[in-house]
Amino acid sequence: MRVEMRRSVKWIKSEPVDPPTDVCSASGIRVHPSVKADRPSPMHSAPSVVLTPRERDVVRGVIAGRTNREIARELDLGEQAVKNLLSTVYQKCHVRSRLELALFVVQHRVLQADGHGHGQKG
Repeated sequence: MRVEMRRSVKWIKSEPVDPPTDVCSASGIRVHPSVKADRPSPMHSAPSVVLTPRERDVVRGVIAGRTNREIARELDLGEQAVKNLLSTVYQKCHVRSRLELALFVVQHRVLQADGHGHGQKG
């Protein structure tokens, strides 16, 4: 998973693109050609995303590059519960993948928006 994210970020930084279809004009982020143009980009709209404390915990795990199984163990949840929480978060953020979620959350400071910050539990 971490390797996949690194490869994606490397692609975003290095791949030549043909504007305007491959570059989000609002953010300058390069979009992989496989991303469908018919759906609104989560980067275009100002988010008003409110996550529950448990959803925030799961998102932190995703951003850290953990698998669902690792997140489940860390939070003392079942793996299916983590999958269900991620599905809910994907819908709230209008994203379809872990990479899109990580980019969205970081860019829009979703974890900081509710005043809880983004620090890990000690």
